[in-house]
Amino acid sequence: MKYSVLVVDDDQQTALVLTTLLQKEHFEIHTVSTRQECLNFLQNTQPHLILMDVMLPDIMGTDLTVNIKNNQEYKDISIILISGVRVTPSERAFGLEIGADDYISRPFEKNELLARIKSLFRLKDSGAKNRTEEPFRSFDNENTQLTASDYQQQNLTKSFPQAQKKFVKRYKSMMEKAIEDRLYKTDYLVSGYLKQLAADLEF
Repeated sequence: MKYSVLVVDDDQQTALVLTTLLQKEHFEIHTVSTRQECLNFLQNTQPHLILMDVMLPDIMGTDLTVNIKNNQEYKDISIILISGVRVTPSERAFGLEIGADDYISRPFEKNELLARIKSLFRLKDSGAKNRTEEPFRSFDNENTQLTASDYQQQNLTKSFPQAQKKFVKRYKSMMEKAIEDRLYKTDYLVSGYLKQLAADLEF
């Protein structure tokens, strides 16, 4: 069986690298660069897998993933999110929660990416991939990152003792401020917040 892969990425160099890599494995490759091009493509052809850039010119890749997974016609298409920045464990967990099958960051090891893709295809072949019938939660461009912050704060609340909840609230407040300032993807800023929080907790 020849598997088809749709690459959704507006970076031509990245799209070319992925296309070259996957064509060597005899996959059928298609490329688009925007949300609308992706949805137009899906109306006519359904690939087995979508490699989705997280930062597209007209939408967050996480939002487009939710759009696709909420559509009953497309919900069985596997999606791997690809980020141009380092992905934190919480971001990866969030991506998986909204319906992505994997979440990786560039630069990636080519052999690892191929292994992940082939693993997804083996699951499809075996019929072991069963998704819940409950639709994935819907997000829009303004609240996706805020929801990610809430999700992260929820996990922190579970892991911190009762006496330290005020520090969790402070962390959530700082994350929301970063989001409000559109700085949520700036690694050094988030790292600074974490260092301050660690100092407050006397770590």
